[in-house]
Amino acid sequence: MDPYIKIEDIKGNQLIHVENELATATISVFGAHVLTFRPKSDNRDRLWLSELTQLDGSEAIRGGIPICWPWFSKQFPNGESGLASHGFLRTEAWHFESNEQLDTGETRLTFRFEVTPQPGFNHTASLTYRVLVGNSLQVELEVTNTDDKDIAITGALHTYFTVENIHNTEIHGISGNFRDKTRDFNQFSVKLPYTFEGETDRVHLVQTKDLVIRGKRNSTKISMSGHDSIVIWNPWIETSKAIDNIHNNDYLDFVCVEAAITSETIIPSGEVLTLTQSIG
Repeated sequence: MDPYIKIEDIKGNQLIHVENELATATISVFGAHVLTFRPKSDNRDRLWLSELTQLDGSEAIRGGIPICWPWFSKQFPNGESGLASHGFLRTEAWHFESNEQLDTGETRLTFRFEVTPQPGFNHTASLTYRVLVGNSLQVELEVTNTDDKDIAITGALHTYFTVENIHNTEIHGISGNFRDKTRDFNQFSVKLPYTFEGETDRVHLVQTKDLVIRGKRNSTKISMSGHDSIVIWNPWIETSKAIDNIHNNDYLDFVCVEAAITSETIIPSGEVLTLTQSIG
């Protein structure tokens, strides 16, 4: 089949629908936010997207791959307060620069965002986000410090993965210590097999590159680079009830496995930092 790019307008926000011989995907220009990814080998969407989230740019999108930058969670710079959790990039319209069909059958899309000084980030930076749609989905966030001073950032590719049932889900390939947000950020060691029995919000202090999310019927492979930690999150039922744009029982259907930078990282003037995640 001939590959195609179709652009859909939703109240001013644009959704870019991609289809080639290998896969389909949808990306929102608002947030440069990948919403769906289905390889044609099994037509199984690797990403979870809430049925209740708005796609018109009126709210941060719940699901898919949010880009958290220039701070992660509420790690506000310089002790500031009153800023948006996970930074401002996920609630900004990016520039859809180009799409390219490769000889491999894959489609590459490029988005850009030029950062200017604003609350919480009094610097300039140039961000490029590349999305490669093929047998696997590869996303690459490239940050260039265009300021004349060093910049300090944290961030993450906050990916929501579809699972068959969180009670029957295991994470393979991760070990070592983690900080547990549900237990006052105290540090614990991973117990194997890695399963889920309640609310999970963990910062794993590892730079593991390859993981597998395994259910009874399906597995999803994940590769990462540029991260200093891996964040794993599932809200469970009580926290789900407090989140407006998910159903109470949606926690059964997803787990977040995030390529993250949770320790403040310095990017010198003129230098580049790259964070990637590959999903198969």
